[in-house]
Amino acid sequence: MVKSCNEPIIVRDLVVIYGKDASATVAVQDLNLRILPGEFVCLLGTTGCGKSTILNVMAGFVQPTRGSVSVGNRLVVSPGPERGVVFQQHSLFPWKTVRGNVEFGLRMRGVPREQRRAVTERYMRSVGLIGSERAYPSTLSGGMQQRVGLVRALANDPSFVLMDEPFGSLDAQTRLMMQELLLQIWDEAEKTVVFVTHDVDEAIFLADRIVVLTARPATVKEEVAVTLPRPRSYEIVTSAKYVDLKKSLLELIREETLKSMNSRAR
Repeated sequence: MVKSCNEPIIVRDLVVIYGKDASATVAVQDLNLRILPGEFVCLLGTTGCGKSTILNVMAGFVQPTRGSVSVGNRLVVSPGPERGVVFQQHSLFPWKTVRGNVEFGLRMRGVPREQRRAVTERYMRSVGLIGSERAYPSTLSGGMQQRVGLVRALANDPSFVLMDEPFGSLDAQTRLMMQELLLQIWDEAEKTVVFVTHDVDEAIFLADRIVVLTARPATVKEEVAVTLPRPRSYEIVTSAKYVDLKKSLLELIREETLKSMNSRAR
């Protein structure tokens, strides 16, 4: 299993504008950010603030209007195998089985069949998918679909895992289990993770650092270190440090939510 590379993700003066002239929408404005190797960073902000746009630029799906994203000294100009992406919707190939979905990227890279099977088996076992290898996505629960999506991204051994609210559509208990599973995999693989969420509790539970974004156009409002000990369980939600951190983050998000509501009312 490839460990996280020793290069940071660097976002410099990022601006993203959709449309032109009178219909132009500024999604991201002068955003600067540095994500360290092996770090788990959550981008936290109100709905529609530009979180997903930032992640899509990091993934190479969206080109900056101005500014740049780089991995070390290499500019991000297109998708690449060192950056695995997990979407809010699982985006699995419906005509492929669980095994076929997980090993798809390996097959595209020309990895030999025996090696593909070994890698696929290891990851499916790690998330409890053994026994479902021949199932199709439509027969799986939402939680199982997201597990397949997660291990499909990880099977390529990316250095960076970019996650766009991947657990947002799951019920509370399944979401908790997926969060715990993600932390377990992250701890073992030492990947760099950038995780988009609008859920304060999720951000605190997962992150080393939370980047709070402003209402659209997104820029960094505040960066908050999460110093709660690892490994984490949901018992931490009753600790005084957790409660204080949650209160502080809710106040920051509330400020931006009110700004967003007031701007729309004009």
